[in-house]
Amino acid sequence: MEWVTPLHLPKPKMVATDVDGTLIDHDERVTARTKAAVGALIADGVPFVLATGRPPRWIDPVVQGLGYAPLCVCGNGAVIYDSAADRVLASMTLDVPTLSWLADVAERALPGCGLAAERVGESAHDAVTPQFVSSPQYEHAWLNPDDTSVAREEVIDAPAIKMLIRLPGARSSDMRTVLAPLIGERADITYSTEHGLIELSAP
Repeated sequence: MEWVTPLHLPKPKMVATDVDGTLIDHDERVTARTKAAVGALIADGVPFVLATGRPPRWIDPVVQGLGYAPLCVCGNGAVIYDSAADRVLASMTLDVPTLSWLADVAERALPGCGLAAERVGESAHDAVTPQFVSSPQYEHAWLNPDDTSVAREEVIDAPAIKMLIRLPGARSSDMRTVLAPLIGERADITYSTEHGLIELSAP
C-alpha cells in the first residue's frame, strides 16, 4: 500500500481502510512503512478506522501489527467494534426466520452446499457465544480454528451477522448469480474470492 499525501491537500477528517490486501500484505503483516504512515495520521489527530469483511475475532493480528487499536467496521458493515475496549458496540443480524428461509433457498438452488454462521457476542472472543458454527457438510475455504461443527439446524437457531454458503468446485460469482434473484432484497450477497464461498448479511 502506498501512502502519498501532497502538502497542498487539507488534513483528512478521517481515514478508513480495508484490511486484507490493503492494510496488510499476503503474509498478514503490517509493513513498517504502513505502520509509520498510520502512526503519523494518529499523531496528527486524524481518526483512523478499519472497514473490513473480517469479524471482530480476526482483528487482533491487525491491532498488534499497527501498534494501535482503532474503531472497526467489521463483517461487511454488520458490526461496529471498539478494538481498544474489546467491545462490540452495535451489530445488525439476520434473524432466525430469515436464516431458516435463506438456508432452504440456498440448499435448493445450490445442491450439495454447506452452511455456516458468523455470530458476535459482547466482545471479540465472547466465550458465551460460539463465534463461528458450521454444518457437517460445510467445507472450509481456508483455515478457521474457531469453528464449531454443529447440526445443520443449529447453524440457523440464533441470529448471525453472516450466513456463509460453501460449494466446493463452484465459482463464487456463479453462486451469486443463481441466488441473487431468489433472495432479492432480503439479504446482501458478497464474496471476496472465486473459491465457491459467498456470504449473506442483513441488507
